[in-house]
Order: sequence, then structure tokens, then C-alpha cells
Amino acid sequence: MKTKADLIEAVKKYIPDLKNSEKARLELAYTFAQEKHAGQKRASGEDYFTHPLQIAFIAAEEYELDVDSIIAALLHDVVEDTETSVKTIQNLFGDSVAELVTGLTKLRSIKITSKKILKAENYRNFVISVSKDIRVLIIKLIDRYHNISTLQYHPTQEKRSRIAMETLTIYVPLAERMGMEKLKSFMENVCFKELYPQEYHFIEEKLEDLRKSGTNLIEPIVDELSDLTTRHKIRAQIYGREKTPYSIWKKMTNKNITFDEIFDIIAFRFIVESVEDCYKILGMIHSTYKMIPNRFKDYISTPKPNKYQSLHTSIVGPVGKRIEIQIRTKEMDKVAQYGYAAHWLYKQGKTDTTSKDFDWLRNMVNAIQHVSSPDEIVENTKLSAFIDSIFCFTPKGDLLALPIGATALDFAYEIHSNVGNQCVGAKINKVIKNIRTPLKTGDMVEILTSKTQIPSPEWERFVVTLKARNAIKHFLKQQHKQQIILFGKQLLQTAFEHYKKDFSEKKLSSILDKYGASNFDDLYLLIGSREYTPEHILFAIYPELKVSDNKHGFDIDSFFNTIEKNTFEKTKQRENVSSQTLANIPVYFARCCLPVPGDEIIGVIHTGKGFTIHKKNCKNLHKFEKTPEKLFQLDWNDYASLKDSTFKTKISILSKNSPGALNEITSILAKENANIEDIKIISRTEEYMDIMFAIDVKDLEHLNNIITNLKNAKMINTVIKYNG
Repeated sequence: MKTKADLIEAVKKYIPDLKNSEKARLELAYTFAQEKHAGQKRASGEDYFTHPLQIAFIAAEEYELDVDSIIAALLHDVVEDTETSVKTIQNLFGDSVAELVTGLTKLRSIKITSKKILKAENYRNFVISVSKDIRVLIIKLIDRYHNISTLQYHPTQEKRSRIAMETLTIYVPLAERMGMEKLKSFMENVCFKELYPQEYHFIEEKLEDLRKSGTNLIEPIVDELSDLTTRHKIRAQIYGREKTPYSIWKKMTNKNITFDEIFDIIAFRFIVESVEDCYKILGMIHSTYKMIPNRFKDYISTPKPNKYQSLHTSIVGPVGKRIEIQIRTKEMDKVAQYGYAAHWLYKQGKTDTTSKDFDWLRNMVNAIQHVSSPDEIVENTKLSAFIDSIFCFTPKGDLLALPIGATALDFAYEIHSNVGNQCVGAKINKVIKNIRTPLKTGDMVEILTSKTQIPSPEWERFVVTLKARNAIKHFLKQQHKQQIILFGKQLLQTAFEHYKKDFSEKKLSSILDKYGASNFDDLYLLIGSREYTPEHILFAIYPELKVSDNKHGFDIDSFFNTIEKNTFEKTKQRENVSSQTLANIPVYFARCCLPVPGDEIIGVIHTGKGFTIHKKNCKNLHKFEKTPEKLFQLDWNDYASLKDSTFKTKISILSKNSPGALNEITSILAKENANIEDIKIISRTEEYMDIMFAIDVKDLEHLNNIITNLKNAKMINTVIKYNG
């Protein structure tokens, strides 16, 4: 095990004038953590102290973090796993270390019964801690990197899969956004191997076949490229490497191609002395070999948001092999491997996140501060960390970075929420386009606005950025508040009529304070959003009605069912299209679970959006655990008018990847009178393909018959009904 002296020597390599007082603090932290973790073991059987010690060494040797960060790395688990308090850490090591340790400590003290909500709350608090000091994020990513390296020692498949999915979903995008390529790449491949072992081993076997056959040719290609640089008198280090199994798999799935269709399995990197040499190498390469069109990218003149800089090109290179080339300086390579935060911000004496470089982090914090849904917290974390970007210009020449797939409307919201709300189109490279138009790098975008324009709920479906999505949601919530008020008033008026009482707002004045309402609209809003039923209000005004309640028998759930029955209309096009409305409240079938007649169903009322019909087992219904009053039972028998309608649903089919397989599937669907709306190949290997079919069915019985017949087909392995 590495010693205190080893750690001090590691720090002195980049802080040669390390003060004796700082050496003493490092020695104390080493001893303190070792004593506190004494007797504790990791899943691998090693002493637990080896974990924080390894993190401290990585933080020092690879990321060159300051002394406080090294101490925090040593102590990051003592508060969580021992009896040590943050106050003790503060007294021994100072405020800075205590704040770092607090940010790194998992928040087990939160009293929330749902594990999913607790985990989301941990993410929220972690991100907020990170937003104050970027060192927290760097140490946390190193911590996860080391933990994932011992994933195989966890005894259960369930736990390994959970950790792998969490890492791939949360930590990998954050590492990518920070430019920490080495950590990101390692975590991706470990998680890929755990979550998709068959695909991982398939790609590994293919790579091994290439190595044995000599077709990857790394050494001879490096030799030829080295000779070329020598002849041109340019000093360069050249490295060849295979792409990782995970990156190959991503390319196969994203482009829907097989392994054999990927030509640039190997990539070569030139490391040179200066930016000028980067462009000299580029000219040398393009003048010697045939360049592959549309594959050149200049990230030196236009760096990625994580400060990554490099020239990328693809060529038909030595021995006619198609290869990818990256060209960068030594400093660029260091930033690419270890991230800009550790190598730039700290050297400038900064550890906070006030720099414009961390706008993405502040936006993430703003987005999750007031979000209650665990799924939304995690999704917002993923969206804000998304790294693949395009770069577009305003008419004044300002550069805006947006995620790939961003539209003109996303660009508008990036400028300002008011610009987005009033956006009616855009001039893209001086040509007028609609707000849905996807943007690409280099576009010059001028937003067109109108004072009469307002956001539509449809906008949420095609915008990409978190900023745009949140702005649209906020506007719609405010806009539809009046609709819920009108709806609540109508509910109350109907209840008054049922109990044969004259409705007047004068009668409501006496009970406003009781319900915390400052005016009548507040009261109607409480009713319309089902915080209170109309009967609550009636009984408060007319207490005597409680006695005769059974006689009058006003049933609010029955009333809602009646509303639902009146709002449906017979239609062949059911997918998320609102039918008739009551008080401007639309009705939807949920896209998340796609209910069909025969499924048990639940109705949900959404403030500002209307009613949505879900399957009773829909995963999204957990969001209403704290607001059960928004849920109500429904029965398909109430909707006889729908008996001749068809309903969209989805089925996932795993079939052999052989000629005739798709024809066999479509023939069965045609025979069963199931109209095919869409076909999407989710993944494909040499042996199998996973296909998602969107089809129209009459009801659950019709769907089950289709699934039974598909399962009996020779080329089909499994058929899974879509449950959202």
C-alpha cells in the first residue's frame, strides 16, 4: 500500500514548493482516514482505506488538484461510513475541506420512504454542491471511476446492473461534459460489458479476429505516417488505437449498421508542438491521401463546450485502409484526457463556477431546484450534461452552442425566454424557415417574432434544450391556470344545481379564509385542480347537507366519469389527439403506456393540461403518490361509442436476422387486420434484430391474439407487449 511519503512526493511533482504545514495536513488526513476506516473491507476483500487512498493518488498524479482536494479525497467517506462529524473535519482541516467533504457525502439522513425519490434527492443535493465548487464534481467522478473498476466484486446481478445503469446515465455524461475522456471511456466500457454482455463479447471477438488476421495494421500504418512527418520535417508523436467496444456499439445502433459496415475501427492521433504544426500535419495528410467527404471537423478554431480542441479528419490511408485521424498539441491532449477544469481553472486560481464555461451547470441547478419528480431530476441532469454540440451564430456574430438536433425554436429560447415565446420562424442563412427546422454547425440564425404569438403544447415535443422545455412548461402552466379556474367554477355550479341551491359568489365570501383563498378565482382553482371537491365547499356553506348526503347522493367520481364520457368522440385517430372538451379542458390517451379497451385504466387530471387516460400499471402513475386526489377510476364499459374504433399500441419483436423474417411478421399482422403505423429497428446483430412495431388494434383481446400468432412463427423468438 502506498505511504504518506508516496502521497507527498506525488503532490510535490506539481507543487514543488509544498509548505511543511501542508505536508503535515496531508499526513494527518492520511492517518485520520486510515484509523477511521480500520477494520472495514470493500466488496473485493481489500481494506476499505485503499479506496480513498487510490482516489487521492489519482487526484494528485493525473489531475494535479490542490492540497484541500487531496485531503477531501482521503476523507470523503469518513462522515458517511464512520462516526465522524463534519464539525470534526472542520476543526481538524478547515472550512474548505469540510465543505468539499459535505458535498461528497451521500445524504442518508433524508427521511424519504421511496428509494427512487431518495436517490433523486441525492442527485439534486450533489448537483447543488457541485455548483458551488467544481472540485466536488472532479473528486466525485474519480470516486465513481474507482468504484466502477471493482464492479465485478458486487455479489448480485441486480446491484451490478443498477450501479452500471446509474453510471452510464448520470456520471458518464457529466464526465463527458467536463472533458474527462479517460474516465468516461473506462466507465462506458465497464458498464456496457455489465449491461449488454452478449453485445460486448460479440464486438470483442470481432476485434480479436481483426488482430489475428492483421487487418487492423496499426504498427505499419504508424510507421508510414512517421516516415511522412519526417520527410516534411514536422516533429510529432503518433499513436494508433482501436475504438472501444462501447463506441463501436453506439455507432452500430445509431446508424443501424453491422460491425462489418464500420470502416474506421482504428484511429490515429498526432501530438505536435504547436497549433501551426496541427494545420501543417492536416495539409500533409490531405495532400498525400484521399480525404473522405464530410468528415473534417475543426475543433481548434471552434472548441467544444468542454474546451476539447483537435482537428478530425477521415482518409483512405496507407494500404488503402479507411482510418480516422486526430491532430492536437500536447496541452490539447492533456485537456482531452483529463478535462479542462482540473488543468485550466485551478491553474488560474479558480475553483468556483462563476465562469461562463459553467453556464450548463448553473442551468442544471436552476432546472432541478424546484422539480419534485425523480425522473425529471435525473432527466434534467442528463440533458444539461449533453456534450455533442452544434455551433450557430446570431446576426451580430455571437456564437451559441446547442445540442445536436436543436431547432430554430431552441435557438430562440437560448437568446431569451420572451424571444422564444414570441418566435414564429427564423431566417437561417437568410432563408426563412419554420420553428421546427433543425440547425447545423455554421448556421447564421435570425429569429422572427410576433407579439401575438404564444407557445403551444406541441412545442414541448420537438424542442431539445432543457432551457426551452422549461420555459414552455412555465408559460403553459400560467396560461392554462384560467382554464382550470373556469373548470372549477363549472364543477361548483353543477354541484349547487344538484343540491338545488342557488349559486352566487356572495355566498362563497364567508368561506374564502377557511380554504386559504384570497379571492374567488383561488377557490375555483382549488376545486378545478381537485384539491377540494365541490361538496367540501357546499358543506362548509350548508352544514345541514351533510345529514342528508345519502339522500342527495352527489358522487364526484361519477360526475367526473360523466364528464369523461361526454368528452370522448368516436374516432379512428386516437393517439394523443384531444377530442371534445369541457370548459376548454382537453382529453388525451397517454403516449407513455398506450391503453386499449380491456386494459385496466386510470384517469389523471393535470392542472393546465386536462385529462389523460393511463393504464392502471403505467410506470408514470408513481408521480401522483403524493396527490392521489388527481386519480380516478374509469371503466371502458362507459364508452360504448368507441367499440368500432382502433387504438394505437406497440409490440417489441426479437426475430432472426434472416431473409423473409420481416415479411413473415408483416404477413401475420395483415392477416390479423392490424394496421402498421410505424416500424423501427431498435438493434441488429448478425443473428438477431429487435424491432418495435406501432400497430392499430381494436382491443386487448385483439392484441393478445396477434401476440399469440407471432410467437408461433418460426423466425420469431420473443414478442413483448408495450407497457411504457
